[in-house]
Amino acid sequence: MGNKQEELEATVHQENYDVVAITERWWDDSHDWSAALAANSSEETGKEGEEQTEEVPVDWRLANVMPIYKKGQKDNLGTYRPVSLTSVPGKVMEQIILSAIMGHMKDNQVTRPSQHGFMKGRSCLTNLISCYDKVTHLVDEGKAVDVIYLDFSKAFDMVSHSIFLEKLTAHGLDGSTLLWIKKWLEARPKELW
Repeated sequence: MGNKQEELEATVHQENYDVVAITERWWDDSHDWSAALAANSSEETGKEGEEQTEEVPVDWRLANVMPIYKKGQKDNLGTYRPVSLTSVPGKVMEQIILSAIMGHMKDNQVTRPSQHGFMKGRSCLTNLISCYDKVTHLVDEGKAVDVIYLDFSKAFDMVSHSIFLEKLTAHGLDGSTLLWIKKWLEARPKELW
């Protein structure tokens, strides 16, 4: 895509947003992304010679938490998974930051071709198919094969934000992006739906 407005419009249209009120407020009929971004800018630009500070507006970070039933007894709170619904500008910014991170990771060969988790076009299913292909190939050659699959319960909830940021720093992500991610993760206000 040639320009940022087309990129932003494509990002908004590729996602399924249920928060219509936020969409209508943020993205009015003019579709003037420059004005919308200026009004909701995540970067406060200082005067010449002053340091810039990256800020994430609080309303972008606000998460409406909706409990989604998984399995088991419906009267047990442990059988529900919290799903956070964030604002449209926040989701658009997430996609822009994610695109920058994934581009950096690809350019610097941080991820391996064998990685399936959190990779576009890959999933648990593609991981299983790849493993199955490798195992059947080895069995066809008469070799012994052992496979161990692990599923970490609530793994995402266990990730330390400081360690996560250290890992991103170690992989050479720029300071501006790191600061935005840090601001995005810290002190997220939540409301229960």
